[in-house]
This record gives sequence, structure tokens and C-alpha cells, in this order.
Amino acid sequence: MSNTTDAAAISAPSGNTSLYITNSHVTGNHGAAYGAIAVEGTVSVSDSHFADNMSSGTSSMGAAINAQAPSPVGEAKVAISGSEFSGNQAELAGGAIYVSGMPTKIVSASSLHDNEVVGTGGTGGAVAGSNSAVQVLDSTFTSNTADTEIGRAHV
Repeated sequence: MSNTTDAAAISAPSGNTSLYITNSHVTGNHGAAYGAIAVEGTVSVSDSHFADNMSSGTSSMGAAINAQAPSPVGEAKVAISGSEFSGNQAELAGGAIYVSGMPTKIVSASSLHDNEVVGTGGTGGAVAGSNSAVQVLDSTFTSNTADTEIGRAHV
């Protein structure tokens, strides 16, 4: 998948959406708010590669994945396994992944490297979020950067 617009390549903004991505390559997407995926609801990613996605607006977060909790939250969650995130770039937070209001965010057996947040005061070069619990298992974070001291993850 590859796209260059003001919106995400995959956008599911209405509540309680479930998005499943398996064995996919999501590359080169560029949006003002979201780079590749914007969803309000559950996101499940397995055995996929997200590379060189960019969200460039002044409040952009999550260049590869931006997941927001639906209202009401219900059982929405983010689960990522066996996947790679590289070279993704956001302006404000979450160079690769940004999650807000989710009760659980799980990253397992994945590699996040060379992702960055380029804006002044930006946080979470690889992963950022708010009002979310995070569980990271058997994953590697390498060379992710942000303007603040929180270069790898900020939740």
C-alpha cells in the first residue's frame, strides 16, 4: 500500500471499528494528520512491515498507526505481533505508533527502529500514547529519536 494525501491510507474514523492487517507491507504514506492508518476502535497487526510513513501536520501523531478509543471504549485494543516499524516520522508524538484512550496496547515479537518525532518538544520516537496501558514483550527498540529525553516510548 502506498498513498500521498492529507488523510491516512486506511481511515476508519467512526466508532468501534475493527481493523486486521496480516502479512502486509504499508509503505510511503504521507498525510497531514496520519501517515498510514487512522482508526477509532480495535487494531490488530501481525507479520507486517510499516516503513517510511509520515504524518507532517503540526499536531500529527502516529505516522504508521494512530488508534483512538471509540466512545464508549468497550473492548477496543491495539495488538501488534511479529511486525517491523522502520523509518516512520511524525511531528508531535509516536514516530511509528500513537494510541489514545485504549485500555490495553500490546507489542510483541516486533522490531521498531529508526522511527522519529521531528517537532520541538516531541515525544515517543517509536511509540507514544495517552490514557493507555502498554505491554511490550520480546520486542526490540533501536535508534528511535524524539526532541525530548523520551526517545523510544512515551505512554
